[in-house]
Amino acid sequence: MTDYYQDRYRELEADGLLPAAAALAPVFQAGADATASDHDLDTALAATGADPAARLAAREALSRLGYVRRPPGQLPPVTWSAGIPSLMTHVLDHATPPPSQGCIDRAAFMPCGGGDRGGCVAMGGHTRTIRRVHGLRKG
Repeated sequence: MTDYYQDRYRELEADGLLPAAAALAPVFQAGADATASDHDLDTALAATGADPAARLAAREALSRLGYVRRPPGQLPPVTWSAGIPSLMTHVLDHATPPPSQGCIDRAAFMPCGGGDRGGCVAMGGHTRTIRRVHGLRKG
């Protein structure tokens, strides 16, 4: 099964969606029933440094790939859920620095902002910027 996840990971990377996928994965790590609003997804995607149009395009592309999903025909406010939770876990496992480089607990990896140079992550009440890790950048 690992080949499947690695293949999908490479597909996300080739399509330029890995930064967005890495930013959205923590939003759904609260459990199998975790959901998020459009605003939640946009806030997480802002951590990649993408402009609003690029964030919307990334969200829609990830939806077409099944990475995130929303019930068909749902009127606003839309409630999103993880399309492939185990792929999200795989993305987080490979898109964060290894423990020897100060890896943060995946459960605490939450995008907290953006800006023109990338994003930061909130970790247990502290904020740390991270250097380019599969598309995420450090200021």
